[in-house]
Amino acid sequence: AARDILEQIPLEDKISVDALVLLANTYRHLGQYDDSIAMASRALDEKPDYHYALYGMGKTLLVIGQYRDASNFITKALSMGAPDVVQFDLGYAYYLSEDYQRASHHLTNILSLLQDEPSQLLLAQYLLYDMQAGEQPSIQLIENNISYWQNEAHKFNDSPYGMVLKAHIDTLTTWLKER
Repeated sequence: AARDILEQIPLEDKISVDALVLLANTYRHLGQYDDSIAMASRALDEKPDYHYALYGMGKTLLVIGQYRDASNFITKALSMGAPDVVQFDLGYAYYLSEDYQRASHHLTNILSLLQDEPSQLLLAQYLLYDMQAGEQPSIQLIENNISYWQNEAHKFNDSPYGMVLKAHIDTLTTWLKER
């Protein structure tokens, strides 16, 4: 529905950068990654330092497995005013690119902010535990939040991001069964 509304905006006219970012994000959620990158690129052409566009591009690159490029865009988004909670995705991008020192730094820094985002807290704790930089997430945290990550893995099942999430979920599910 959102895509249909946003696509009706004439592309040859100068349109809202926010509309371009929303369309880019919508395309990402629909698995139309090339279209997502094209719209995020167009938004960045209009407003190169716009943290929402930078973050949107970084998130799409994270989903398609371009982890180093994703971390560059997300880092720039943070420097341009993106909310601190975006460090979660930066830490995850570093983790997936096997830069564990930076991943651990960002994920540790963000833990206190994730108390209001328990699904992200779950994955952050899981990743820190996997890097031997934190405690294993509690069974209650896993039980209450694994469904979010199952939905994410399903939504992005055709991407490297979805496949990696599936592996994390398999480990978390094993922990639940072993309790």
